[in-house]
Amino acid sequence: FVQYSDPGTLSERTIPTKEALEKAMKEARWDLGPVRLAPWFAVKNVTYNNNVFGTAGDQVGDFTATVGAGLHGYLPVGPKLVVGAAALPEYVWWNDLENLRGGAGRFGGGLFGYFNRLTIEAQAFDVTEQGYASSESMRPVEISERRGSANLEIRILERLWLIGRARESRWRYDPMSDDPAGAQYVLLDRDESSVGGGLRYAWSESFSVAVGAAKLDSAFVRGARDRSNSGTTPFVELAFEGKKWWSAVTVSRPDLSAKEGSSFVAFRDFAGRAQLAWRPSGKGEIQLYGNRSVSYS
Repeated sequence: FVQYSDPGTLSERTIPTKEALEKAMKEARWDLGPVRLAPWFAVKNVTYNNNVFGTAGDQVGDFTATVGAGLHGYLPVGPKLVVGAAALPEYVWWNDLENLRGGAGRFGGGLFGYFNRLTIEAQAFDVTEQGYASSESMRPVEISERRGSANLEIRILERLWLIGRARESRWRYDPMSDDPAGAQYVLLDRDESSVGGGLRYAWSESFSVAVGAAKLDSAFVRGARDRSNSGTTPFVELAFEGKKWWSAVTVSRPDLSAKEGSSFVAFRDFAGRAQLAWRPSGKGEIQLYGNRSVSYS
């Protein structure tokens, strides 16, 4: 379930965790014995919004910006095992709307093991950001996600892998104001989980395909407008990485039904995401991407 995607974010490339980890450790600026530290600093979302609360009348405009500074840390535990951690606090500033100012950021860590026939990735993060809960009502809210995830891959043949995945997220919404229009967002508070597995086959170093299935569960924590649901979905994933081209495609077909007492409408349809990119030269890319997902309004 994707509540809202900022314009342009669907183009972000998903880099394999092992590749990203190796690059980050190599480029880490400070070494404290076995610990490697990488400083992080960002100024982002520098924006003027001419209608902050998305109203038809009495529009309010304001300037906003987000600034953050923190650290990534890495501790190799042997040649094939790494412990990672991140503390990336942020501050969201508004020029006039002081009630929207506040802290945000990402805090957490993980354990990453890459052995001859076994890959283990386990992570836990607490993420808070100011964003939009739905494309239907454009007003900023504080969105918190406390999540844990685990990925497991076992190579059973030279090019065939058995994969397992599990994820649990605790979503909470803070309207940051007392007006009724903002208070409704707390009705989106929910706990989500998914557990699944399948097979991944690598035709070559540049192309692979994975097929499998997952069990999904969503439990709303408020009594009003309960849309708790559960079900299953098959999935297919394709990934290609060439010198000038790269592509990633994920297709699923969720089959979801309401839990007892829930007003959720049964859903069974295709969802997914596709990305296609071409690098003509240098560091530039031309991208085509799209997404189809379920969201709560």
